[in-house]
Amino acid sequence: MTLQTQKTQDINDLIIAQLEAVLSQTIPLLPRAFNRVLSKALGGVYILLYKYCGFMFLQLFVETATNDETEINGKKIKPAEALGIMMGVGPPTAAVAAELEFTFYPILPTGASTLASGTPVLCDANGVIYTTVGDVAYGGGGAPVSETVTIKASGDQQGGNGAGVVGNLDDDTVVSFVSPPANIDRDGIISDTTVFGVDEEDLEVYKSRIFARFQTPPQGGAYADYSLWGEIVAGIVNVYPYTGDPGQVNVYSEVSTDLDADGIPDAAKLLEVAAAIELDDAGLASRRPASSYVNSLPITRTAHTVTVAGLTVDNETVAEAAITDAVEAWYLSREPYIAGWSVGVRKDQIYEASVAGVVNDVVSSLGGLFTGVALEVGGVPFEITTLGEGEKVKATVVFA
Repeated sequence: MTLQTQKTQDINDLIIAQLEAVLSQTIPLLPRAFNRVLSKALGGVYILLYKYCGFMFLQLFVETATNDETEINGKKIKPAEALGIMMGVGPPTAAVAAELEFTFYPILPTGASTLASGTPVLCDANGVIYTTVGDVAYGGGGAPVSETVTIKASGDQQGGNGAGVVGNLDDDTVVSFVSPPANIDRDGIISDTTVFGVDEEDLEVYKSRIFARFQTPPQGGAYADYSLWGEIVAGIVNVYPYTGDPGQVNVYSEVSTDLDADGIPDAAKLLEVAAAIELDDAGLASRRPASSYVNSLPITRTAHTVTVAGLTVDNETVAEAAITDAVEAWYLSREPYIAGWSVGVRKDQIYEASVAGVVNDVVSSLGGLFTGVALEVGGVPFEITTLGEGEKVKATVVFA
C-alpha cells in the first residue's frame, strides 16, 4: 500500500462532488459561491492534517526522524533525541569549546596589576571571540616579559557561542585584545591547546548510534556495550574493545580527524573514554561489570606505501590525484575485525589484489592502463597483511 500525497485541489473537487450529490444540484461556478469557498477552506484543513499526520508517522522511525524542536500541546520535543534517550543512548554529543593558552606581553616597566577574568580577545583569522579564564597578575618588580592565561572560545561571527572546531587555533597564531588593558600590548600569541574544540555530533552519526543500540541492546558488558559507552565521548568516532588479561578489557579509541590527523586520542580523551565506560549520565557506576578493569588505549596507525607502476593515461596529473584519493579513502575504511562483535564484510585484511582493484576502477574510468601495484610497510614488501589489535592504516601513494 502506498500513501499518495493529496493536493488541496483534489480535496476541493471531492467536496464539491459530494455536495452536488447530496443537494442533487450543480454548484455554481462562481469562485465566490458559498459552497465553493467552503470546499476550499475544508480542503486546506484536510491537507494540513494529512501532512501533519504524515510528519508524525516519519518520527516513529530512526531513519526518518528529524531533530528539529517541535512543540505539541505545549510540550517541546526533538524526535530523534527522544528516541535516543528512550534507547539509553542519551542526547547528541554537545559541542565543546576550545581552550587555549594565550601568551600576552606587558609593557615594561609597569606596576603590578591584574588581568581580570572574562577579558575578551579576538582572533582575526577565524573571527572567534575568546574570554580569559581566571585572574592573572602581571607586572611589578622583576616581572617577566610575558605572561600566560587560559582563554576559552565564547562567540563567533555566526552568532554562536564559539564552541566547535571553529575555535581551534595553531600555536603561534596571533590573538588580540578587543580593548587592551593598560600596560599590555594589544597582540599576543597562542602557545598551547589544553582542550580541542569539537563540533556538535552530526545527526546522521547520532542516528547511527541509535540504530546500533536497537540492534545490540545492553548485554551486561559485551563488546557492543563498551563500543556504545566509549563513543558517547565528544570527538570519539570509533571504539574497538578486546578481551585483555584476566579481568581486564582493552578498549582502543579513535578520535575525529578534526582533533588529530591520524585519529590518535590524547591522554585526556582516553581518560574521558574510561570515565564514560565507568559512569552513566547520573554519575552512577552502572555500566561496566564490577569485575572488569578497563585499559583505555589509543589506536595505532600503520603507514603503508602503495606503488602504482606503468601508469599510462591521457592526463597523468588528474589520474594520479584520483588514484591517490581513492586509495587513501579505501585504506581509511579498513578497521580491525573482532570476532563476535564485527558485522558485515571483513575490513581487517589488506590484499595487494584488493588495492589493485581500487586503482583499476579509477584507471579504467579514465581510459588508461597500469602494469601493477606493490605494497610496503617500513620498506618491507608484502602481498597480504591482517590488522592487529587496535590497528588502523593509512596509505602513501607513489607512481613508478
